[in-house]
Amino acid sequence: MRRLGDFLSRRAVVAGLAASTLTPWRSSTASTPSYARGGRLLPGIEHRTQAQNALASQVNEILKFDSEYMAGVSVDNPLVAHAAPLPKEWRTPVAIAKSQETCGSCFVFAAIGAFEESYNKFNHEYPRVSVQEALDCTYGDDNCAIGGHHETVFLYLQLYGLADAQKYSLPYKDIKQSCTTNVPRSYWLANWGYVEDADSKTLISSDDALKRAIFKYGAVASMVNTRLPNKSPPKGAVTWDDYQGGVFPGIPSSSYEPLEIDHDVLLVGWKDTDSSGKGYWIIRNSWGEQWGGDNKGFMYLPYRCNNIGCTAAWALPWAPSPLNSALIEKLGLPANFNARLQ
Repeated sequence: MRRLGDFLSRRAVVAGLAASTLTPWRSSTASTPSYARGGRLLPGIEHRTQAQNALASQVNEILKFDSEYMAGVSVDNPLVAHAAPLPKEWRTPVAIAKSQETCGSCFVFAAIGAFEESYNKFNHEYPRVSVQEALDCTYGDDNCAIGGHHETVFLYLQLYGLADAQKYSLPYKDIKQSCTTNVPRSYWLANWGYVEDADSKTLISSDDALKRAIFKYGAVASMVNTRLPNKSPPKGAVTWDDYQGGVFPGIPSSSYEPLEIDHDVLLVGWKDTDSSGKGYWIIRNSWGEQWGGDNKGFMYLPYRCNNIGCTAAWALPWAPSPLNSALIEKLGLPANFNARLQ
């Protein structure tokens, strides 16, 4: 069986090479935005989602069949089987909305947000992961000008870990700097994957699959389009810059081209408004609390609008108990991995 450590290292190199081919996002028919975006899909994303989910499934199976590891897993961990019906309304009690300021670092905030909410859900402790380290230390082409994708941050969290914000750089500096490596990294990702049941062309998961992922993991990172469609924007449609609270009118995802995105956000909940499938997502943005009126950095976006759900992904932190040597060997992790988790 291919070892996780070897496979991840290979994927990390591929992600770095792929990122180097990115080009700056194209401006749409919308006016110049008031807020920074930065969402960018990696080349070959259709194949990457399949490869990552195959690996994620393999890792989950290894963890599930390790009785020592599972003994330290909380009862609400998704590794433990659940068959509860989804509620009509759900909102994870997440932290306040932060601001990426003028840097196109939304992908970092979305990925770190997904990890932090999952960590808090399963370990009952809210971490303060260094957003600045994630920006500094992911691939050089993931930067304030071009932006990036939450996959690269998840891979970094899984391979190298991230430091506590106070031990690396506080506050966030709104610019990509040189990566500092001589700091202890307290936070590591055990596994991550893309939300299942995604359309093969748009890579948008079904409403039901997105809800189940939010319910299981606490939150998911998702690409979205905050501007008007590049082709034939609906008359009277508005961009996210104009949002002042309430349920945003949204633009049907069918109005956009497949994979037409420009931003990365955190999906934290939903509300079904009737029995016909209508409702809205609860989104935490990274434009600060001053955006969104009374919602203070959050948005209510109708289902199936603005390409929300595109390449949505979940994160799973390690359980707090140490890993046994057999599990470390099966996953191909370094022999001193437990020391790294401290």
